[in-house]
Amino acid sequence: MGVGSSRNHPTVITKCTSPPYCIKLVGSRHVLIGGGGGASKTGVSNEIQTVLLTYGQIDRWNDALNKSSLSLRGVVTSVLETGPYATMNMDVVCIGNPESGRYLIAAGHDQYCYFYLSNGFSIAEVDGENNVPTLNFEEVCKIVSDKKPTNSYQKTVKFDKTIPGQPHFLVTAGAEGVLRIWDVSTQNLVKGGQPIKLRLELPAIHEGSIDEVDISPDGCTLLSLGASDGNVCFWDVLSGKKLTILPSVPGFSNDHRVRSAQFTNLNSANIVFVVAYNQKKRTSKSKSYLSLWAFNREKLACKLILLRMACSELISTMTISDCGNFTAIGTLSGSVGVYDTHEMRAIYFAQETHSIFVTGTILVFPAMNNDNSYGTVQFLPKVANDVAGSDINGQPNQNYETRKRPTIPGIASHLSVAVTSVSADQTVQLHSVPRRLQPSFMLFILFIILYFLWYLAREWTNKSFS
Repeated sequence: MGVGSSRNHPTVITKCTSPPYCIKLVGSRHVLIGGGGGASKTGVSNEIQTVLLTYGQIDRWNDALNKSSLSLRGVVTSVLETGPYATMNMDVVCIGNPESGRYLIAAGHDQYCYFYLSNGFSIAEVDGENNVPTLNFEEVCKIVSDKKPTNSYQKTVKFDKTIPGQPHFLVTAGAEGVLRIWDVSTQNLVKGGQPIKLRLELPAIHEGSIDEVDISPDGCTLLSLGASDGNVCFWDVLSGKKLTILPSVPGFSNDHRVRSAQFTNLNSANIVFVVAYNQKKRTSKSKSYLSLWAFNREKLACKLILLRMACSELISTMTISDCGNFTAIGTLSGSVGVYDTHEMRAIYFAQETHSIFVTGTILVFPAMNNDNSYGTVQFLPKVANDVAGSDINGQPNQNYETRKRPTIPGIASHLSVAVTSVSADQTVQLHSVPRRLQPSFMLFILFIILYFLWYLAREWTNKSFS
């Protein structure tokens, strides 16, 4: 398939106490892992865990697995219990300045969407270690996001992140097949308040349920993916008007269907998005493809840029980095791959690294909060953006727009790309691509000196023999 397995075995950075279904990056050093056993009384807890990613010695359970003291580890610093509901999908957005530690979670719990807010970073004691940074979330409110008469449940949720720290709306969809756009009022983010109000409702836009929604980088266009019809539709955010539908790939066989579709941030004049295709019939020779498309809002037309085979497995989840340069996938066979979005060529592929299907992945670098609602692949940050800056006199500056921003290395600053993945096997793994070492200037000078000495030696030898 043109994709070789990774030479470096992925690191298990932590284990989950319950089946994980979604993972999100929050801040520059924490991830949120949602899951659970649901309403059935099996003893499996329903919770959202806040996990600190660290190179310290806080979590020692896998010292035998990680011989290097610099191995990235994950340690649970706080747990948010979600009652009888397992968290099947979620999104998270920063409220205000990153260093304020205020983050809003939207979590899909059956037919409801619950909202949880953190009011700043706090300190916890974990395994005898003091001063461990964490985030504690409290429930703010809930809404009914799916109203199907029977078997109603939310399948996907997405926050508007057009302006950092200022979400204006979010989108929900699920079994009912109705897409809903909700206004978000950050001023009413208090317990008992009403920060979420319905703005627009688009009924019966797909046959059956809706698997996925996404918002374009400019916040003007939505896309939705139907579970039954497999159609990708584009919508205007303000009016709810249907703009167009994704055409079939010319010459592409009819035995493939769309598994995931997400916008990218490639700073193009058009709206660029990635589409993953799975083979409809699962066989031992199943092939999956990744494609890059451009959408022109003026012409209301989609143009295929490239289509390339991704792997000989079925894709279960896909995530794109914030910069748009990397696309990560998880498969039903437990594999994780990272691709260059521009050419859709694999730069990393760990085959069957999980013992069962991948439910979520996050790209640790260089993205912050991209996701797939069913599960996610997440990129880790290269720079810590939640550290307070200072003014010209070195004093703390509370003005987010004018203060001097510090350049603090992130947890994946030494890597080219880093991805975390979760699976039904309840492990959280780190997949990394090391930086390519560039020849230093001193090495270049040394080469010139050696060449000069060799040249003098050759000339002296030639004169001696003459």
